[in-house]
Amino acid sequence: MQNLKRLGFFFGLILVAFGAVLLLFPDRVINAIGLGLGIIMVAAAILRGLSLAGSWEEREGSSRVVLLAVVLLLFIVGVFLLLNREAAVAVISVAIGIFALISAADRYTVARARKNLDLPVSSTVISGIIHLLFGIGMITMPVLGASLIMMVTGAYLIAAGVMVILSSCVFMDL
Repeated sequence: MQNLKRLGFFFGLILVAFGAVLLLFPDRVINAIGLGLGIIMVAAAILRGLSLAGSWEEREGSSRVVLLAVVLLLFIVGVFLLLNREAAVAVISVAIGIFALISAADRYTVARARKNLDLPVSSTVISGIIHLLFGIGMITMPVLGASLIMMVTGAYLIAAGVMVILSSCVFMDL
């Protein structure tokens, strides 16, 4: 039981520390995400290029061109992300925004169906408005939106870490 208590305490501290980093340094985390994606893309391009070079003789002409184009595209995008790290986060944020807009459209479709069945629609419409506003915000201000998501996630992780620590040390309900 003592080992479980220590493990819970340690895990709680990790959650609090990670949450604090997200909450206090969202821009640095975004920068690190962009750096990581850029490195992954360049590494993937290098590995695919080496693989293509090793099997060059086995491949036909059009296959060679397509695979070489993929290698070059991966490399160019990777270098672009390394030089402009916020672009990676902007792309992710815009994708989240598009998903939110699709969710808003779904909510309005559900509201229309509920209205046709004489069921209440207010909560569905409100949910649609929230999705719509969130989607517009993520698309029009992607870096700010990503920073806010990082900060909210950080606050959540701090709260979750404190609860894990309390559960393992005070409440003993792990």
